[in-house]
Amino acid sequence: MILQIENLCKSFGGIMAVNNVSFGIDEGEISSIIGPNGAGKSTLFNLLTGHLEKDAGKIIFKGEDISGLPPYKICRKRIGRSFQLVNLFQRMTVFDNIQTAILAGQGLSLKFIRSAERMRRNETQEVLKSIGLAGRASAYASDLSYGEQRRLELGITLANRPEIVFLDEPCAGLTDEETNTMVSLIRKLPEERGVTVLMVEHKMDVIFSISEKIRVLYEGKIIFEDVPEEVKKSDEVLRVYLGEQA
Repeated sequence: MILQIENLCKSFGGIMAVNNVSFGIDEGEISSIIGPNGAGKSTLFNLLTGHLEKDAGKIIFKGEDISGLPPYKICRKRIGRSFQLVNLFQRMTVFDNIQTAILAGQGLSLKFIRSAERMRRNETQEVLKSIGLAGRASAYASDLSYGEQRRLELGITLANRPEIVFLDEPCAGLTDEETNTMVSLIRKLPEERGVTVLMVEHKMDVIFSISEKIRVLYEGKIIFEDVPEEVKKSDEVLRVYLGEQA
């Protein structure tokens, strides 16, 4: 098991946004967290990546308690995260966006005697190939389609060779064709790059097509956890969430 969450809690005033959440993720697994707006999904991701401080509980990554570490130290543990909003260097090329992320993730300064343009080129090309943007390496990020920008953001998340990634609505705003491309890329991550995936996504067709396990979050609590077919059959899940999607 690569990640274990034990009795994790976070409150804001009198509201328990994450309430005694516990679960484990197996290495190489693609799993998802679903739930209605306000269920606590973003808060949970922010706790796991150090953007919020927990009130109680533990976050154990590969046997090490990483609870309370700041985001940059969590990143150096080879844990990656994407966000709902695209955040790219719009006036830099696709290649430079990935190369810069690799250099930053490895703690390399652009003040080396060697030109930064000659550093980590092979790694950069490898990431670009994995996200299907090798042919767009010289294009500026601002000139990419929205779907390509989402893929570039995924590439930046992969730049530091993470062992696990938290993907926050990777298919938000994508067309059906772009969604299919993104799903295909995510599905290949465990085998091609050895990456474990935990995803939050509101597109239920994506969730059920790609997830090996689904956890349902409601009012800060995990109320159901199982394989997709069992989640679909749960009366409680239908009542609190999936019924809204029909």
